Amino acid sequence: SSKQLHDVRLFLADNNFGSFKQDYDFATIVRATQEKYNWPRYIDVTTGKTKPENILKVVNKLKWGLTTTASLQTLTEPVLKNISRRNLKFPDFLNLQEKSKELGGFSSTELIMCLPGETKETFLDTIRQVLEAEVEQMIIYSLMNLKGTSLFEQHQAKKEGHLFRYRVVPRQFGKYFKKYIFDTEEVIVETPTFSFGDYLYCRGFAYVIQAVYNGSNFPELILFLKENQVPVYDWLVNIFEKIRDDETVAGQQLDRFLKETEMELWPSEETLFEFYRQEKNYQKLVNGELGGNLLAKYTYLARFYGFESWLTLILTSAQELLNRAPNNLSSEQIVAIIKDFEKYFVYTRNLKLLFESSNTELLDKEKVIELTYDIPAWADNRSRTNILAYKKNHGQYSVHYTDEQLQNIRTIASQDPNERSVKLQYILKGHARDFWATVSQRA
Repeated sequence: SSKQLHDVRLFLADNNFGSFKQDYDFATIVRATQEKYNWPRYIDVTTGKTKPENILKVVNKLKWGLTTTASLQTLTEPVLKNISRRNLKFPDFLNLQEKSKELGGFSSTELIMCLPGETKETFLDTIRQVLEAEVEQMIIYSLMNLKGTSLFEQHQAKKEGHLFRYRVVPRQFGKYFKKYIFDTEEVIVETPTFSFGDYLYCRGFAYVIQAVYNGSNFPELILFLKENQVPVYDWLVNIFEKIRDDETVAGQQLDRFLKETEMELWPSEETLFEFYRQEKNYQKLVNGELGGNLLAKYTYLARFYGFESWLTLILTSAQELLNRAPNNLSSEQIVAIIKDFEKYFVYTRNLKLLFESSNTELLDKEKVIELTYDIPAWADNRSRTNILAYKKNHGQYSVHYTDEQLQNIRTIASQDPNERSVKLQYILKGHARDFWATVSQRA
């Protein structure tokens, strides 16, 4: 039935969706379809940069699926001048994100590494500002050298100090009339102010942001850190520094991600073609072993096959920073709260148990957990009193899924592993919360 196809996404080739009246009319039709058929749950489109009030109306009309994405690329003023770009003014950008959250939407932005004049320090400062603005998702791209753009002309005129590399566009290839065809892109991985080492550092940090923060599995913990004077930027940097030479599963995943980041970059299109036209290498593209979207692939690996390892890491790091921060928590309280968070996340966010369990009937059985602090009630409370106030009503909690969630989980779980992996890579990039368990206090 059509209800089984909820995981097929709707893709709109529109870079300014939401700005015009016809977008609202279109959204009205989509909403009716969502109500009737449980589809589309996931919509791929970029919202516009102007008319924020129109965009919010359209986003609010839909039942699910749309994030307001206003791309910033960078907040470094001289760099914006270098690329002749005018961003949505930062206060307007923040207002758009805020309104979107109020309407139950999800705020997101995009940044680009290696723009002319950017340095590692200025780029990290942009990341810090975006995190301080409480944007919930930050997608960090490599800079593409697109023919016909003024940036391409700049690079043609001044090549020295730049490193240009080629890679296969994720999932864009095929075999036609016995010929191998690949769509490639040229990316810039070094400029006179941004070394290849800086590129790899920022790329590794982008992976940590994607695995830990984006479409986060852990928003309650992030809230708690902010409430207790721990800047999220410091926490993410701390996690990154911890796993850079670390032998845990999380450390190994970062290491492999960076190795594959280097491996996917070819000095010329010819060398790339030569490699992928060999049947055994072409097959690796087909099964997703090579040539995929690395951030999506490794986020999936982190959330699925590294969940416990990443969770230990983020909680250890949180505990360390909470102990150092100027808050009113005793070290005993911090230990007890972190223990509660661990239990809470283990039972509600470990997605591998949902999709890989050969026996999804396990999902129907009630799970019961005990918490010292009432994390669910505290997280739902819009006034955000400190979590310490929630110790008095602790006790036993029931962990459960809705019928709709169970149906959606079973649909994806029944697909072959390759298909399932591609679906989940997409879902984990911003819709993981569709599969979180609900926790409620037992009577």
